[in-house]
Amino acid sequence: MASYREGFHGLGLAILAHEGDGDERTAPEIIEDLIYGGLLHGDYHRHERMKVRPNMAHDLSLWQFTGDVEHFVRQLRGVIRASIEEGLLVGPEPLAEG
Repeated sequence: MASYREGFHGLGLAILAHEGDGDERTAPEIIEDLIYGGLLHGDYHRHERMKVRPNMAHDLSLWQFTGDVEHFVRQLRGVIRASIEEGLLVGPEPLAEG
């Protein structure tokens, strides 16, 4: 199974934030810093990068992430619809009344 970083469909990997230490980070890496540095694990180094990074980099990365999520949800909806139409995916049997 591909990681979400591998699943970005182009622009997310083209977005580069130039960090003060000379490193460049892509949108998926910035999202990981936001999630793991501030929300889940409190990773110290990720949190410190978040504090010094311009908010525009966070905003742009989040915009790209939500665009990619929308793309994947639309693809999934298409697969589900096609599966229903082909009879490969059926709902549960109705519950008997009584």
